[in-house]
Amino acid sequence: MIRKLHMFAWLTVLFALFLWVSPANAVEYGLKIAGVSVTDKNCKDLSKIAEGIKVAEGGYFKYDPTAKTLSMKGVTIDCDKTPISNQRVENLIIDVSGENKLKGSGFWYTRGIFLDKNTTLQGDGKLLVESSKNNGIELNSKVTLTISNITLEVEGKQRGISGQGGTFHETLIINNAVVSAKGSEAAIGAFAKFTLTGCDIISPAGGNFDATKYVVVDADGNKAKEVKIVPIIEYGLNIAKVKVTNANSNDLSGITGVTVLQGGHFKYDPDMKTLSMKGVTIESTALAIHNESIKGLIIKVSGENKLMTNSTGITVSESTTIQGDGKLIIEAKSSAGCYIFPKVSLTISEITLETSGDYGIAGVDGKQEETLIIKHAAVTAKGSKFAIGD
Repeated sequence: MIRKLHMFAWLTVLFALFLWVSPANAVEYGLKIAGVSVTDKNCKDLSKIAEGIKVAEGGYFKYDPTAKTLSMKGVTIDCDKTPISNQRVENLIIDVSGENKLKGSGFWYTRGIFLDKNTTLQGDGKLLVESSKNNGIELNSKVTLTISNITLEVEGKQRGISGQGGTFHETLIINNAVVSAKGSEAAIGAFAKFTLTGCDIISPAGGNFDATKYVVVDADGNKAKEVKIVPIIEYGLNIAKVKVTNANSNDLSGITGVTVLQGGHFKYDPDMKTLSMKGVTIESTALAIHNESIKGLIIKVSGENKLMTNSTGITVSESTTIQGDGKLIIEAKSSAGCYIFPKVSLTISEITLETSGDYGIAGVDGKQEETLIIKHAAVTAKGSKFAIGD
């Protein structure tokens, strides 16, 4: 009898071991979709893993455990749980193609995306993330989120993209991506570190990350409730050694050394290739205005403006026209008031121009096809070496 009981016990143990290693038991990867664990049984097609998931025709939703990559295209998740929760996948990649939307609207703790491990959001697609109860995207302590190349729109009841307070080593990196974030408390906040690579904040104007407050703030230091970040596009125009980009082109008054009178303006329109100035003063030790590569640049002058520099006032490496009904005074302590590169033309039209320096207006040496055209303009040029030459 005892031998039979021992045999039965061993058979029970063996059966339990068989069940444990049986293919029927799913392997969980530490990733949840709408509250349901991703396993080796469902990872190839996540479209039916839980209620509230839809995948558009031609789209897909799958997880590759070897590459640690969750791939999505044309995916919509609208549920009462957190749509994507990375619990244990270190260095998870969420690869986004097409248009996708994640919406969590359940209990107070429901986020759009919640991350316990380092994660990268990447791809050439668009992702909308929303939580009507909590933060849109939330990182736990010591977690890094990298957002690369994609277009991301995220909105949370409290914060759009959030850490745990800023003292727990949370890091947000945005690399060459378009990101729009909204939150009633803050758009992007509660982070220890925030890094922008190849992109910049264009809204709010003057927005930046305040490391003492752990949050993105506006120009006045207030928490920004809406933030927009875009990849940097350089236009080939420098003001006082600062590149004009899509991030600053609409208002160049924030460049160090630039002041603009009340009622004036200083901006660049890339579509019209026009740098407009009214009531502008630039004081710089470097080139005040340098057209590096914009062929056909127009510098439109209104009101009274002044460039004071230890270098050159206006340098043109491509054909440029200075025009308008205003006045421009250039004082170059050394070098030229205006300097024209080889095979380049400078046209001065209609305006009143006063320029002085070692040279008033100069080319290279007069043998490089430099061209100066003065058309219906009042020009006064002075130079310790010559007024207009080369």
